[in-house]
Amino acid sequence: MAANSIRERIIQNVVDSLEEISAIAHVARRKLGFSELSSIPQTQMPFAGVIAGLPSGTLKKSGRKAGNVDKIISEMNIEIVVYGQDNTNPDQTISSLVDDIWAKLYADCQRGGLAIGTSLNTGLETGIFDPYYAFTITCVVGYIHSTGGI
Repeated sequence: MAANSIRERIIQNVVDSLEEISAIAHVARRKLGFSELSSIPQTQMPFAGVIAGLPSGTLKKSGRKAGNVDKIISEMNIEIVVYGQDNTNPDQTISSLVDDIWAKLYADCQRGGLAIGTSLNTGLETGIFDPYYAFTITCVVGYIHSTGGI
């Protein structure tokens, strides 16, 4: 069942890691539209939205039986979009938050034993539109699963 799949457990590990960062007020598995920002209470800012893609896999054939697939090595992109408010120095706030997220997600590259590796890619641009800011980090997680599930 997908609710307890390796994919779901990895995503939950990333969510749990983000929730441990004291500078992030709220983490949810959804991406906000810019029109929604004004409806988010200030107490929930910075808000981290976590959206995961589907795994893209490479089949590993079994040497014992022709055409049999033993394992699949997949990569999954988990997009983390952080929204916040800062009228004074949003660039410095973004830098501080990225630093916290970077350190936390690289602290356990194996995502609690579920993954073979984690890498982070930052977005090319940050969005600063007074009084809000937004930035994106893509967490790329490599993991092994079977043909029985993702």
